[in-house]
Amino acid sequence: MTPAHTYRNAIGVVVAVNLGIGALVVVHDKALYAATAQASAVSSQVPRPTLRDLLTASATVSPVPVRRPTPTSVSPCRHNQRRQLVVVSIERQHAWACSGGRTELSTPVTTGRAVRGDKTPRGTFAVQGHTRNTVLRTSRGARYPVRFWVPFRAGIWGFHDAAWQKIPFGTPKFARHGSHGCVHLPTPAMRKLFHWVHDGTKVRIR
Repeated sequence: MTPAHTYRNAIGVVVAVNLGIGALVVVHDKALYAATAQASAVSSQVPRPTLRDLLTASATVSPVPVRRPTPTSVSPCRHNQRRQLVVVSIERQHAWACSGGRTELSTPVTTGRAVRGDKTPRGTFAVQGHTRNTVLRTSRGARYPVRFWVPFRAGIWGFHDAAWQKIPFGTPKFARHGSHGCVHLPTPAMRKLFHWVHDGTKVRIR
């Protein structure tokens, strides 16, 4: 029972009841004091929740996950009106093949190692041809055999597979360990692009 203290004043019996919650209630009547004391006795028998109870209850409430679109899931094809268009994002390290507003291909890529001066050119170009099983050569004499080659600028820059690449496609590491300026695609994606794209198809690199 909550402790109480009785006092007398000019009005009558004054009872101060401590409810245990930081408050002091002053009662001016014995009957009211009795009722207050009885209610206090009942409340004192109800067990208060412990810290463990509160933590357990809060742990069972799981927030509803909010799915936000990733940068690569937002396709630029939705605004395209061309019959065929290939879009490459250097910042996202991703490429899309668009047929009107439909996305025919969405794939991570690797572009030029900008830190070493081998930047992939930005702008609008056009597919210049298709070549199977060829060897690409750099100005320094390095040789790179590829299964699929689709040039889009000056016969020097283009799309191709890159079996020798060691970094993952789509990684920010491209800036130091990327291509010599071409756009590398995983072999399955490059195969699909090779058979889908036509000569003259616009290529937009941004």
